[in-house]
Amino acid sequence: MAYEIWSTAPGNLLATYDTKAEAVAAVHAAMQTHGREYVLDLALAYENSRGYTRTIAAGESLVQLVDRATAASVPSRVRRSASTTAGRRSTSVAAQCDPAPSEIGS
Repeated sequence: MAYEIWSTAPGNLLATYDTKAEAVAAVHAAMQTHGREYVLDLALAYENSRGYTRTIAAGESLVQLVDRATAASVPSRVRRSASTTAGRRSTSVAAQCDPAPSEIGS
């Protein structure tokens, strides 16, 4: 049983993962690195223990699946905080968690 990422243009298998979450995370990383257009040429499929493969999502539906999974992985407290800061200057979650340079040596 494996989750597979396929390039739909040439029909090449790009990678396999044990879990759907790992495969979605890989597609998310590809979208962050190469952009949304790159992911539009990908498909996520599942191959069962008998070797039968079914497509889970491809193209725009894969982008939407990754967007939903990414949004679901953000804790609700952070989503609420982000929505309440609309119109005001806000910092990234990573910046909020990293110590200030002056705190590192203390």
